[in-house]
Amino acid sequence: LATEQQRRKTLHLSGLVPTGVETLDIQRRRALQQLRLKSTMLDKYIFLAQLRSTNTRLFYKIIMDDLQEFAPVIYTPTVGTACVEYSNIYPFLAAPGVPDGLYLDSTDLSHLKESILNYQPYPDFSPEIAVITDGSCILGDGLYNFYSNCQKLLKNF
Repeated sequence: LATEQQRRKTLHLSGLVPTGVETLDIQRRRALQQLRLKSTMLDKYIFLAQLRSTNTRLFYKIIMDDLQEFAPVIYTPTVGTACVEYSNIYPFLAAPGVPDGLYLDSTDLSHLKESILNYQPYPDFSPEIAVITDGSCILGDGLYNFYSNCQKLLKNF
């Protein structure tokens, strides 16, 4: 809704989105109202995940403006619940047709290159970083062990 009229014409969006153009602050107020109506942290997590995939700019505006309120939603402790519930919530984490990650299967290595090339969450996608996991979840546990080992090594110097 924040896309200006000329850009909408260029993207062939005429008739596909409401005609009003809104500021980021208006969108933020509306999103916060909906977000704060969610009754559980997991529901808030799902809402923010959808927002991240549909309006990245608004997602980061909300997170940065209210980090203290939403850090527990997008990280510990809610991310642990999201990992446990992933098989139940993954269809709702991104907009329809938008991939929310790249899933590779070690039993299908013959299609590995094709799978990687298929991953295009948006046109002209060019990743600058990749996070790879074995799927066992809770990235924080791995980071904790990594940092603990680093601290042990630094103490020895």
